[in-house]
Formats: sequence, structure tokens, C-alpha cells
Amino acid sequence: MYPVGLVVGKFSPLHKGHELLIKRALTQCEKLIIITYTSENYGYPASVRKHWLETLFPTAIVIAPTENIPDDHAHENVQRDFCAAICESINLIPSAVFTSESYGEGFAKHLSVRWSKLVTHVSVDQARTTVPVSGTMLRQNPDLWNKYTSMIVHRDRVKRVLIIGAESSGKTTISKAISEKLGIPWVHEYGREFGEKTNNVYVFEDLLHIGVTQVELENKALTSGAKVVICDTSPLVTKFYSQAFFGKVDPALEELSLRTYDLVLFCARDFPYDDDNGSRNGIQFGIDQENFYKKYLTQPYTVLEGSVETRLKVAVSAIELLTK
Repeated sequence: MYPVGLVVGKFSPLHKGHELLIKRALTQCEKLIIITYTSENYGYPASVRKHWLETLFPTAIVIAPTENIPDDHAHENVQRDFCAAICESINLIPSAVFTSESYGEGFAKHLSVRWSKLVTHVSVDQARTTVPVSGTMLRQNPDLWNKYTSMIVHRDRVKRVLIIGAESSGKTTISKAISEKLGIPWVHEYGREFGEKTNNVYVFEDLLHIGVTQVELENKALTSGAKVVICDTSPLVTKFYSQAFFGKVDPALEELSLRTYDLVLFCARDFPYDDDNGSRNGIQFGIDQENFYKKYLTQPYTVLEGSVETRLKVAVSAIELLTK
């Protein structure tokens, strides 16, 4: 056992080869430092990479610096000293460096000289025979993601598009239209399904159940292999109904309502009001609903208005821009 081990990488994205390396290090070290940094994050910022690592390896010390980062093409000694300084700043000096790269031996020797102590290099699957993948391969071939990335990483690759709007604003209609036009999954509104089963009779606890289930359905859709998922509602909608029906919101639902999306499409109330066989709550309710969403949405949105054809054109353009 090594008292302190060190693993360094871009992890953009984190893949099963990285996981093998880190798991091996964890079995051989009392403490493990993981440093992730890159001057080119390839769409995966430090906060995201840190979240992946901390979630998958909660016992490791994960550091994701964002300031004064060396350029990816800077001299190797600049990279080595940058990592060494981070270890020194937390008063943990590694006795082993774990890598799957050819630079590992030189890295360990450099640290040994800097700290006047032996730092051992432990090589793990450098030939990529156990897990034949690299970050470059994944960036160039998205079809490999399902096989070589964990679910938490794969989910962050899929773009989630939220369709939101008041009752009778054409939300479900446009969700279906986008799904059919682009051939992408559509996550239906679970709250509507639940209401049909209960004849629109709810107790307070039902609202948290609806919000949690909606997120579960989203997460399931993220495993489909599609690059984009259409979400017909969000926990923010459920928060509104909880406040409107019961005058309060469960703290867990409140937290879920802060869920963000890669794109938000807001359906305007310019359709003729449809009572939907008496299941809706009236025009004023819809006005209050729309104002609520505009107040509490924490990210910018694109308004969809006019005919279904016009809305579809705007929505498709926005999604295509998102996925470029």
C-alpha cells in the first residue's frame, strides 16, 4: 500500500479506461488524489468532470483547478510542476503516480527529484488491452459512448430540451411534432397520466411523486442512445401545481424544480383555449401559470408562437443549433 497516490488526466470525457486506472489506484493507496485539468475542455467544464469523479469515486480527493492552467501543449515539466504544486498546497505528497500513458515514468522521476523522495510509477493497461478506448476515440466516434462510458457521463452528453407552457398552449402537440420530425425520444408528461388515473384528484404527497417520476422518465430516455431528448414538462411545472392546489411545496420538490436544461422552448398562450373535456382549470389559471414560469425559470428560453408549423420550424432550428 502507498500512503498517497496520484492520478492526473483531462477526463474529457471520463471513460472506462480511466475508471480502471483509478480503481486500481484506490486498491493500492491509503489516500488518492485525482487532478483533472485541461486548457481545452471539449465541452466538459471542470465542474462537470469533478462531479463525475466525485460521484464515481467518493473516497478520492478530487481537484479540478480552473485558474492558471498550463496550455495542453506546454512543456511536460510545466505540467509536472503544476500538479506537484497542487499536491503541496494540500500538504499531501504522493509516493506513487498511476498512469496509463508513456509519460508516467518521467513524471514519477521528476516528482522524485522535486521532493527528494522516491515516487513510484505504476503503469495500468498502457497498451489498452483491457479497455481499448481513449478520450480521442470517444470524441471522434460517439457510437462508442454506450460501451465505454458510465451512465453518469453518458447522460451529460445527451442534450435535454424542455418544452414548457401553460395549459392549452400546445405544449404536448409541439413535443410530439418535434419528436416525429427529428426522430428523437419524447418524454411525456407523467402528471397528466397520473391525473387521468385519479380523475384529477390529488393529495399533497402526490406532487413530489409526480416530480420524482418525471425525472426518472427523463433519465431513462437519456439511455436511448439519442443525442437529444424532448421533455414535455419539468419539476418546475409540478411545483406550480403544488403551490396552486395546496399552497405549499415539498422541499424535495423545490430542489427538483431547479433542474436545468440545455434548451428551453416556451409555448405562448396564443392557441384557442381548450378545456380538454373539463380536465383543465380555466383561462385565469393558465395566465397565472405562465407568469409563474416566467418568474421562476432560471435560464433563458425561446418563445414558440403562431401555428404548429411555425413553432416547429423555430424549435427545429434551435435544436439543430444546439447540437452543432
